[in-house]
Amino acid sequence: MVPPGDAGATFADGLQVTFRQVILAAGKVGLLAGLLLVGHHRTANAADDSGPSIGCPEEGQTGFSPAPTIIKNVPIVIRWAAEHLAYYKGTTLGVLAPRGWHCFGAWGSSGEVLIVTPGKLGAANFDAMEKEGIRGPAIEIQKSDGNTSGRFTVAEVVARLFPDYQRFVLGVVQEGILPASHFPPGPYESDMLVRRSRTDVWFRTPGNAVGMGTAMSMLAKGRNPITGAAMLFPSSMDLVVVAFKLPADDTDLDWAILDAAERTARVIAR
Repeated sequence: MVPPGDAGATFADGLQVTFRQVILAAGKVGLLAGLLLVGHHRTANAADDSGPSIGCPEEGQTGFSPAPTIIKNVPIVIRWAAEHLAYYKGTTLGVLAPRGWHCFGAWGSSGEVLIVTPGKLGAANFDAMEKEGIRGPAIEIQKSDGNTSGRFTVAEVVARLFPDYQRFVLGVVQEGILPASHFPPGPYESDMLVRRSRTDVWFRTPGNAVGMGTAMSMLAKGRNPITGAAMLFPSSMDLVVVAFKLPADDTDLDWAILDAAERTARVIAR
């Protein structure tokens, strides 16, 4: 999906390029950097808007929770993207995804997760996806709690992406529940990363590769890449990770989804 008209990046000399041109010109190393470049150089006349909001049912330790009917903190995005996206929200987690998709969430002592896919979702197929992985298009956002059993997931991601917080990983290893080998240091070899800050990293796991996109979500490796972001909140050591595979026609929505996920994560972490 290419933005209509001249929507894209505007540079100081007035040159206009589309999102896809920026990404393709960037090449392998600059693929995610292209997304950042586009996001920070919107057209001067591009208005912002929000799409519809959809409540998502959830299953947790205390049973089933119906979809919320009042949805707050709906993110505002550039208008051409809002025309193609909706905001899917459970009790806490929310994420932008293509309109007309379906959502379902789950939560437990380690944290919570929200899945959005083109097909209908419920507790039964949610369990199957958790075991077998999601092979088609999907978007997942999850929050792992740093002071519960979710700390093991947090430590895995910290070991890979957040070198300034390795002391947390050491503390988890010293508990003696999981060995140090469970938390290998450094990024996955195949992943492309953009370090937004000490606590915020965007990633892309290439198609048919193992990386953050496959290791830290229910998304299975396949032909299409998995794009996402990991956001760490040091005050609690909570972690929010979003990961997604989009249909080929929707890949120009990547930046809007990532940007909104960052803002949603900051709200969750308050």
